[in-house]
Amino acid sequence: RSSDLASKMARLQSEDVFPIVGTKLLDRFLVSTTVLSTRCRSLDRLLDGGILTGEVTELSGSVATGKTQLCFVLCATVCAEDSRRCALFIDCNANFSAVRLHQLVSERSEER
Repeated sequence: RSSDLASKMARLQSEDVFPIVGTKLLDRFLVSTTVLSTRCRSLDRLLDGGILTGEVTELSGSVATGKTQLCFVLCATVCAEDSRRCALFIDCNANFSAVRLHQLVSERSEER
């Protein structure tokens, strides 16, 4: 029985299922997270620097307030910075414009 327990413990340790200290979890998060600027100083200030990567961010608001444009800018920023990165744009209102997004990505790439 002790050998069964030892093998189970070894398996659990290899799968990293033991509790983790909160500061270590925060360190892992900070290393893998980037803050994307919205390119709007006041909005970035409100969001403590911008939008965090690795999270789902929902934007809501009145019609014609720039929600779609902000999403395009964020997607373009991600794509222009590193072609291996990706952004997911979920469009519930059929406002997606590949032409506009391509234009923004081209502008961001030229800035670099």
